[in-house]
Amino acid sequence: MERYRRRPQEVRALKTYEGMPLDDIKRFLEGSGFDVHNHDEGARLKGSLEGDLKVAAGDYIVLHDDGKVTSCSAVEFEKDYESALNMDELHYVITRYGYSVKGAEYLLRDERARAIVLAPFLEQKKERLRRKSACKSVNSNEATEIVSTKLAHAIAYRLQNTNCLSE
Repeated sequence: MERYRRRPQEVRALKTYEGMPLDDIKRFLEGSGFDVHNHDEGARLKGSLEGDLKVAAGDYIVLHDDGKVTSCSAVEFEKDYESALNMDELHYVITRYGYSVKGAEYLLRDERARAIVLAPFLEQKKERLRRKSACKSVNSNEATEIVSTKLAHAIAYRLQNTNCLSE
C-alpha cells in the first residue's frame, strides 16, 4: 500500500471573530462571487457550488488559489495550515543574526520576537520606499535639464576626441 501526503499549498485565510463587520468579510472575498449575509450563529456565504457556507465566530474563511472558498474551524485550520513566511524576512534574520533556517522560521512564527527582530529590517524598507518616492517627485523640467546637460557634455567630449573641436 502506498502512502500519500497533502501537497503544500498557500492559501489566503481570514479568521472571523464575534461582532466582525460583514464588510471585512466582503472585502476579503471580493471577486470570488460570494454574497455575505448575517446568520443566527455568524455569517452565511452564498455562491458556493456545494451550497451556502456557514461561518461561526472563530472559524476561518479560506480562499484557495483556484478560487474555491471553504470554511473550517480554528482547530481544523491550525492542524492543516501554518503561516507562510516572507522569504525576504527569513533571509534577513539568517544573515543578520546568524540563525539556521529552522531557527529563523521558529523565531519569525513568534509574533513578539518577530516584531523585535524585524524592526531594523522594516525601518530600512520604509526608508527605501521614502527615497524611491522622493526620486519620483523630481520635477520633469529638472530631469530634462540634467539629461540635456549630460548629453551636451558627452557630445562635446566626443567631438574633442575626434578633433572636430580644435582650439
